[in-house]
Amino acid sequence: GSRQQIHGLYQQLLRALALRGRALGISIEPPEQPVSPTNAHVLVKALLQQSEGSTQCMYQDPTGNVLVGIGHAVTSVEEAQELLFLDGDGKVATPDVIGAAFKRVSEEPPGRSDPYYAGVSSLRIADEQILVLLESDILKMEGHLRRIFPDYDAYPVPGRAALLDIAFSVGASGLEMWFAQMTSAVKERDWPRAAQLSRRKGVGDARNHAVAEMLESC
Repeated sequence: GSRQQIHGLYQQLLRALALRGRALGISIEPPEQPVSPTNAHVLVKALLQQSEGSTQCMYQDPTGNVLVGIGHAVTSVEEAQELLFLDGDGKVATPDVIGAAFKRVSEEPPGRSDPYYAGVSSLRIADEQILVLLESDILKMEGHLRRIFPDYDAYPVPGRAALLDIAFSVGASGLEMWFAQMTSAVKERDWPRAAQLSRRKGVGDARNHAVAEMLESC
């Protein structure tokens, strides 16, 4: 049934991310009983990597926000300068070089392809830092979700991961504004109804379907 399918998908994603982590020297091992908040993080990381990809250079989304890695927002020169960027020779970039690169990227047209922005600046961040930024973003988003859903930490792992994925695509405020009925269904733990109401515009069918299956499996 659906529960067995999502469990299989969950285990596949865990194993894939564990292999990726070991390749980077990071310990991300699949647990025998996936029940902790960290395991919801592992699942949503895999989903976000599949749906949004991972980009080492700064780029713009279709709305003009400067991002890096897996959708990590870089809202100012100062925020860009807090990150560790390497130049084309593999040397650590200075704050002035990083600031100039941020300005160049921010002045380009939004929503272009990754190769386009890769040609705007030679600066890159390492895969290890991308994973650290993603974990930080997940923790911040969970803070917003706990405000919206007081019982968030008691929800099943797939439910928490599904809410994280939705919040990453529409924002915490968008979740409350545009998904009020789904939010109510989640609070009532009416997971089948929440799944029916979880579809997002502008998001691929595969991603929407995966999130709906996760909610239905709770």
